[in-house]
Amino acid sequence: MKLALVGGGGTFPVEVEEEGGRLTMRLDGAPLDCEVLRSALGDGLVSILLDGRSYEARVTLQDREALVEIDGHVFAFEKNAPSPGAAAVRRATTGRADVKAPMPGKIVKLLVAPGDTVAAGQGLLLFEAMKMQNEIRSPLAGRVTDVRVREGQAVESKDLFLTVQA
Repeated sequence: MKLALVGGGGTFPVEVEEEGGRLTMRLDGAPLDCEVLRSALGDGLVSILLDGRSYEARVTLQDREALVEIDGHVFAFEKNAPSPGAAAVRRATTGRADVKAPMPGKIVKLLVAPGDTVAAGQGLLLFEAMKMQNEIRSPLAGRVTDVRVREGQAVESKDLFLTVQA
């Protein structure tokens, strides 16, 4: 099943395959192997074993969206969401874009500095969440006007990474 994790400043493709309660997932192309145990109560509670660590989650299914709440953080997964490339093309080509954290995580490496000129889709920073590294890309072409994070910094969902001015 193809989904998209949507939040903060980006859309991340997710592919999920289920076999006997075990999920094989790819988030933005990187593999994740996890086991999901559903509650016998059928109340949307699940236990997720990811890289040897257990998480309790509540899953709420809506029309084209699944909301997953883990430790007070809500992640939205959409069915048939546009690819990140298509989303970047549709975004405004003028104005300003605040690039924000899609979920809690850590800044691994900054790829740009204030004053740098960037193309739409160009990598801005490497972001680690749930033991996976993702490249956060620019939603538009322009100039980096403000960088609010540093390498090694922990961030929360929707924290501002940086700003790009077209």
